[in-house]
Amino acid sequence: MNERRELERLGGIPPCPDKERIRNTEESELQNGVAVIGISRHRLGTDGKGVTTLVAFHGCPLRCKYCLNKECWKLEEQFKHYTPQSLYDEVKVDDLYFRATGGGITFGGGEPCLQADFIVEFRRMCGPDWKIRIETSLNVDRSLIDKLAPVVDEWIVDIKAKRSVAYKEYTGVYRQQMMNNLSHLTSKERLDIPKSRIHIRVPIIPGFVDEAQAEETRRMFVGNWKFQNVEVFRYVVDEKHYNVSDEGRGKRICELLKDIRSEVAVANDLNLSERECSHKENCPGTCPVCEMETDALMRQLEGKNISLSGDILSRIERFDSSSASDDDELNGKMILQGDVMPPHPGEIESWSPEYRYKEVFFKECAVAGLSFHLEKDDELWDELEVGTKLALVRDRHNKYDSNAVAVALADDYGGNPDDFDFDFILGYIPKSDNAELAALIDAGYADKFSVRITSYKRYGNYNKRIRLTIFILGNEPEIVRPDLLRAQSLSCSELREMVDELYERGTTYFRWGGFNGFPPDELQSPVEGEKIVIVHRDEDSEILYLMRVLATGDECAKYVENPDSIHCVDDCAPYILTNVMGPIRVKKSDCPFLSGVDLCRFSATDYLPMKLSAGFKGIFKKQLFRTINRNNIDMDPSIDEPIEPID
Repeated sequence: MNERRELERLGGIPPCPDKERIRNTEESELQNGVAVIGISRHRLGTDGKGVTTLVAFHGCPLRCKYCLNKECWKLEEQFKHYTPQSLYDEVKVDDLYFRATGGGITFGGGEPCLQADFIVEFRRMCGPDWKIRIETSLNVDRSLIDKLAPVVDEWIVDIKAKRSVAYKEYTGVYRQQMMNNLSHLTSKERLDIPKSRIHIRVPIIPGFVDEAQAEETRRMFVGNWKFQNVEVFRYVVDEKHYNVSDEGRGKRICELLKDIRSEVAVANDLNLSERECSHKENCPGTCPVCEMETDALMRQLEGKNISLSGDILSRIERFDSSSASDDDELNGKMILQGDVMPPHPGEIESWSPEYRYKEVFFKECAVAGLSFHLEKDDELWDELEVGTKLALVRDRHNKYDSNAVAVALADDYGGNPDDFDFDFILGYIPKSDNAELAALIDAGYADKFSVRITSYKRYGNYNKRIRLTIFILGNEPEIVRPDLLRAQSLSCSELREMVDELYERGTTYFRWGGFNGFPPDELQSPVEGEKIVIVHRDEDSEILYLMRVLATGDECAKYVENPDSIHCVDDCAPYILTNVMGPIRVKKSDCPFLSGVDLCRFSATDYLPMKLSAGFKGIFKKQLFRTINRNNIDMDPSIDEPIEPID
């Protein structure tokens, strides 16, 4: 789906069904201003060459798990709004540094490409002397890329993940649109942007992309795509690495900016009245005295060219790396806006409910015409896989078939067949299967179909190469819950009571709920079928049970001796659990993922972070395989041996 539809789904903007309304909205944004969540001046060697100012826009189509700027998801009314003119008036104070060092404005966010019209107008105001750079995921509608291409000097692209599954799990959206836009930028038949102007950043993301996968991605972009600027970097994993600045950083910025002013003054034979800095506290990098010196120089430099020696430019380029410690794997230069700081181990998983519609099977068929369409874009084959989402596009002007229904990648189709480029399709629904589909689409049911690849072969008979399944969507959305475990820590007495209940009835009864007097969140609380790890910690080991939620609410009544007990008035809700596996006793040394984790903070009313959830799953899976290997359970359960602790 295109960017605007994705924002509608996420609640960022109201629906906008036609081009005229889109155009009016964009014009209104230029007149009334767009929300900016922050402006950061004097960034040295961080967002491209030279001295730069980062302008972070509100709004993003991605929902990255480790997002630094979650402010871009909040209501935009909370932030200051700028028009291109008001932003230019604010940032032009650093015109001297921009022109002298080859720097300028770096637009980030959030996703800056969403504000393409704003950036185009800003370029008209600032002229060609400033560099304009974009820090982007490229996961936006292609029309926005087309608008930006003539005015952007450098593209800084965060790839996120090469594998489609990891990309979707990490960002919440599909990656195909990003890859298509990258190809669109560099293709000689399309925008033909030199690859030297595109900086690819390949992250190592804890829990999603490891070092080997990141290196494989780097080799792909260097070897296959022929990019020169490809950087592998590690997302920040703790506060020690995140806060790489120190008390002397601001002072070093101040001194470097002063050296720039001095060299510009000498090179142009200008008067510069430097004042001795009397600032005693931690230096912010600039002050009113510095600003006055800069302003005085700018008045004398009007209309003159500005240049600097290679020495100062080199100092700018290595500014952050020179101030980081030798053992730091990450420094300020590598931090990309939008994706740092995973949750600290033991913190709850931040989860916002997602919704999907129930799918009813409608049709399964092949994709016809691959040799005429998909074969023209060989790189696209590498992006397809089982599960890739597709879109059905009614081709009413097809002269060969009045019922023609094209098959496109869902990310490439904006929902309007009259504004769709049929050069970007995989193929067509075969004639033998398209009449009923064409009739339903023509009747207005196009958005009721969900389509995805169900089998895929690169070579072979066309009837078996790409096969898709079409589902009809129900009317009522269902909540999609994450595939994460929950956990609850129990004291010794609580554990004994649970074990007694399991022995007597096969189930155990708990009451869990809100904190500080607040009732439990219905969307976050456990539901029937979810699994909860019961944890008890003693001196040198952990005792674990894997439990399944058997019933909640009123359904618990049939499992307890006194049904009225589930209706007591408090901030909690009743839950009935049954044992899936356990007890398992594991040494603390076998649970490195729990290092530094406070088990007392675990609550069954929250999801575990991905790392902890995966760690517990690994322990239970290991115990399951040990049990199967030791016991011939397929032949005679009576010969089963007792489960020994993992040692």
